[in-house]
Amino acid sequence: TGRPTPRHGWARDWYDDMNWAALGQIAAFDATGDQDALALGVSVFAQVMVAWDTSTCGGGLWWDVKHTQKATASNAGAVLTAVLLSTRVAGAAARSGYWDFALKAYSYWNGTCVSAAGDVTDHLVPARGRVGVPDGCAAVNWRFTYNEALMLGAATALADAAPPGTDGVYRADAARLAAALLRLYADGGHGPLRDTCEAQCDCCDCPAFKGIAIRELARCVLSTLHGCTPDACSLLGILVRGDGRRRSIHPNVDHGCGVCVCV
Repeated sequence: TGRPTPRHGWARDWYDDMNWAALGQIAAFDATGDQDALALGVSVFAQVMVAWDTSTCGGGLWWDVKHTQKATASNAGAVLTAVLLSTRVAGAAARSGYWDFALKAYSYWNGTCVSAAGDVTDHLVPARGRVGVPDGCAAVNWRFTYNEALMLGAATALADAAPPGTDGVYRADAARLAAALLRLYADGGHGPLRDTCEAQCDCCDCPAFKGIAIRELARCVLSTLHGCTPDACSLLGILVRGDGRRRSIHPNVDHGCGVCVCV
């Protein structure tokens, strides 16, 4: 629940870490209905929202309090949190504030750091004075599954929460990002899902990156079921376990389009 407090409090020097904590509190609220968890998620996320800045790179949220970079983890992750809060908090003004923040952050990151093919830049670094670097920032294109996955989750959440008739652009973005995720990390969807850092990292957080990808692919699949088409089903026939077995994560996933998400 939202009641336990870490020994050093919830504030951290990295905005993406605080955003993960906010998402965790939202998940706790969804699972238990605990209003304290939701309130804590709101409180922690307020510390993330202050990372928005337009003086460097033209926009985006900083990744850290030292302002060394602006990352997908802190931007797409914040979009997802803002959308989820916009559908959970009380009060029209608060809901609208989160929604507007999500649209602002998504518009910037999607327009700046996502290619036409759906490949997502890992982060931007201030690089004033460097020839050929727009807006004084340089793109660093490290490949991690959570980059495309977080943008996929952000697009899916926006599509689900958008006013009727306005969700199409976000669903198109989600399809493009899902395709990129599978192309880059799952052999075009034939699996298994692999992160580029796994060969060099056998500890710490790298092996857990795929957990984010699985969660956001599942979010997209379950969302797509509400308007499922054969093309979407073909695109999102998603993950294969290392042992080759498949199983559905939701009783409705296989109904109507044969989508199977494996974990």
